[in-house]
Amino acid sequence: VCTVQGKLTSFEYKFLRYGEQIALVTKQWMGLGRELFTSADNYVINIEPTVAPTDLLVRLFHQEGPRVFDSTPVHFGCSCSADKVRQTMSIYSARDIRKMTTDEGIVTADCQFCGAHYEFDPKTLGFDAEKAADNAG
Repeated sequence: VCTVQGKLTSFEYKFLRYGEQIALVTKQWMGLGRELFTSADNYVINIEPTVAPTDLLVRLFHQEGPRVFDSTPVHFGCSCSADKVRQTMSIYSARDIRKMTTDEGIVTADCQFCGAHYEFDPKTLGFDAEKAADNAG
């Protein structure tokens, strides 16, 4: 798929595709002690930025048969709302709600995903509040 260019005594090898350099492999200096007393060598591969990410994926993992999908835009979104928080709080009794009530007389909830902050009147929360709303209708 490409041509390797370099001398066996060299510490630099160029990978060429259609005459254009697509990567460069160089020996990384490991210090005098390691260089003199071991045969271990470390090489660094530098892949040219002109290689498209999908081409790079196929080149590196061609044996695995990678599939490249069309890109999909990603955007931040959270589906939290005051109604969802209120519904979540509907499992608690009036006693539980009183324990959650702050000194200011409100119940607060924070979305751990988007950071939205909600404040509620304790009388509107819990299964007791739902029963009172049903009886009023």
